Amino acid sequence: MVTTLSLALPLCTLAAVALPAPASPQEPDLVARLADAEPPARRFDYGRAAWQIGAAMGLGVIWYQSEIELNKLDFDFDRTWSDQWKRLSTAHGYRFDDNNLTLNVGHAFMGAYYHQFARANGGSLLEALIFDFVTSTTWELTVEHREIISLNDTVVTTFGGVALGEGLFALGEFFARGRPTVVNRVLMGVVSPARLLGWALGDPPRPAHRLDSDFDRHGFATDAKHRFDFAAGGARQVGARPTPWQTALRLDLELVDLREYGRAGQRRRSTRGGEFTRIEADWMAGPDDSRDIALAAKASLWGHNRSHAIDTEEGRVIGHSAFFGTASAFDLRVDGIGNRDFLATVHLLGPALDTTLFRDRWTFRMAADVMPDFAIVQPMALTGVSREERLGSKTTVQNNDYYYALGVTSTARLEAQYRRSRAGVAFAHSHYDSIEGFDRYQRGYTSPTGVYHAPITHDANLTDGRLKLRVFSEAPLPFVSVKIGASLDYERRSGSTGEHHQRSADMRVGLHAAYTM
Repeated sequence: MVTTLSLALPLCTLAAVALPAPASPQEPDLVARLADAEPPARRFDYGRAAWQIGAAMGLGVIWYQSEIELNKLDFDFDRTWSDQWKRLSTAHGYRFDDNNLTLNVGHAFMGAYYHQFARANGGSLLEALIFDFVTSTTWELTVEHREIISLNDTVVTTFGGVALGEGLFALGEFFARGRPTVVNRVLMGVVSPARLLGWALGDPPRPAHRLDSDFDRHGFATDAKHRFDFAAGGARQVGARPTPWQTALRLDLELVDLREYGRAGQRRRSTRGGEFTRIEADWMAGPDDSRDIALAAKASLWGHNRSHAIDTEEGRVIGHSAFFGTASAFDLRVDGIGNRDFLATVHLLGPALDTTLFRDRWTFRMAADVMPDFAIVQPMALTGVSREERLGSKTTVQNNDYYYALGVTSTARLEAQYRRSRAGVAFAHSHYDSIEGFDRYQRGYTSPTGVYHAPITHDANLTDGRLKLRVFSEAPLPFVSVKIGASLDYERRSGSTGEHHQRSADMRVGLHAAYTM
């Protein structure tokens, strides 16, 4: 894996800088137009963002109090000076909680809303990141003052909200710049509720007239490149465990919010976040009412982008666009059909490269990144191991079949497009290593509600790995705006505890029809 990425990153960079870029007399004019097209920077309205998120947290407090009997199960500290000091000043107060998977993963979506509140009120990416952290920490310190300060909630809310929140915010701003149609306004409100609230408070969406006042046939602004795919079809497992065909749906929303991307001209710019975003969602229904759900979001953060292209005599573009910087991502996989697996990963922040080559009617795109991870992992090695055999292990492993881990993920993607036909391959490899020593019940104790919690006696190290490979192609049908496509997906999962080892592989073929906007 290290070899693969060590080759991918320099090769992509070399391909970008080695392209010929003849001078064009139109370039200075375009550079000036692009500079004039930059929207003026807004100041972060801390006050408005604070009362908005305060109102949202107020609803959370109402829920928390209405379910107080349930929440009492998490009480580990009394409302006394000594207990509160112990909570804040010692390691006993900073732990990983043992809540159910749905609640723990849901913090990423809450973080996405926090992030949008900051961004919609003029906050920069860094200010929004700090806003996420402060909001999450405020909840932990005040509302849940009788519970441990949950380390996993803070990480997932703060960093999980970056990729989801930034991607949704970028889409909301894109729809806001579109033609003022009902469809654009509804899409803006669905993906970015904070932007909708801003409209109600006197910040209406405005069509894009800064660089190019034209709109495409869907009414979307042409000052950014987008590809929105809606696909439906079927998929089936092949190999040692073949299955019947299953219904499969896919949503793929990709946005490159750079005005110079794919246009003639030359420009170098520092990116401030959200210029490259992508959100993917997959849903599959098995023959026995089982479900396979996958959600992935990725957003570029800080970096540098270089674009250099010219127009040919035929009116087409030859050149390149190269981004090198940092990115963050979020990945959720609930496999109820194949490996019967669960995995939620917050890809914190790591180096990323995204290079596009424009060659007449051809477009080639290469991307690679390496990111450190915080993950919630179902231990593959303990599949089939009874709860009695897990006694004394991590609380989450024993009761809820998951553990917290640190890890690293490497990905690479290569795509080629000719007119409306597209083909590509995507690769990802992840390795996870469990975190020891911070279990909520690391030491035995009796809670303020009188419940005794036995100590952890077997805090074993767990490791898991995942390899994903996807190959796909699609081509348009004549006379309609629909494309047909085929895909091959391979996934291998492995896990180890030192005592138990398991490995599972899953291969699926799929056929689909897709409508692209």
